[in-house]
Amino acid sequence: SLIDADLSGADLGDAKLRYAHYSDKTTWPTGFNPRSSRATWCNPDQVIALEHAVSVPGYGALPMGAIPSGTFSMGSDKGDSDEKPRHEVQLPRGFLMGRTPVTQGLYRAVMGENPARNKASDQHPVEDVSWFDAVRFCNALSKACGLEAVYTIGVGIKPKITCNVDVHGFRLPTEAEWECAARAGEAFMYSGSDNP
Repeated sequence: SLIDADLSGADLGDAKLRYAHYSDKTTWPTGFNPRSSRATWCNPDQVIALEHAVSVPGYGALPMGAIPSGTFSMGSDKGDSDEKPRHEVQLPRGFLMGRTPVTQGLYRAVMGENPARNKASDQHPVEDVSWFDAVRFCNALSKACGLEAVYTIGVGIKPKITCNVDVHGFRLPTEAEWECAARAGEAFMYSGSDNP
């Protein structure tokens, strides 16, 4: 899950930058000097990855990574036909994205139940949820954190869903947002390498 964030006006002076990565292409707020922080330089095409956390009542800190707005190369010239050709995609605004899949512990804290079949631990990803369940979870997480609901959900088992991306609340990432985050500024065939 992710939460939209306009990082262009953010005060990053107090951000925990121990694990931050930035490049000469990163646009920072006026007056912010990344060279004086504990951040480190990366390849010029590396995206920024700042350490953030959202406090979830009844659960605790939810680690989030900051993905900046900008352009990245999406798709692959080597992959399946629906990924060709590799092309430039513009993400118009930055966003925060969960660093891990939604855990069973987080899902239970927000929804009051754990639908997973493999209940090995609260740290395992929640599974056996539908797309509609995921959308409902996003709205419930937004409400729990005092944010606006992104989705308007109709009635029934498969209700009509509308998404308002102009409000600040949790939602599912678009395909482009997910790929940008998974690539982390690299051009590998897979997330992290060319080796599946």
